[in-house]
Amino acid sequence: MCMDGVSALDSAILGTEITARELGKPEGFYPQEVVYHPQLPYFINKLGLQWVLLND
Repeated sequence: MCMDGVSALDSAILGTEITARELGKPEGFYPQEVVYHPQLPYFINKLGLQWVLLND
């Protein structure tokens, strides 16, 4: 699946909102595909998260 930056951010916001509602406020992020994307630092900052899990 290919997403533009807005769709990817919306998806991340929705995921963290669901996680917060069901499990409590998340501190980190496990991105789809577990890969780095140039906008990832912006997403993490916008979501107020502290860490991200990536695969090399």
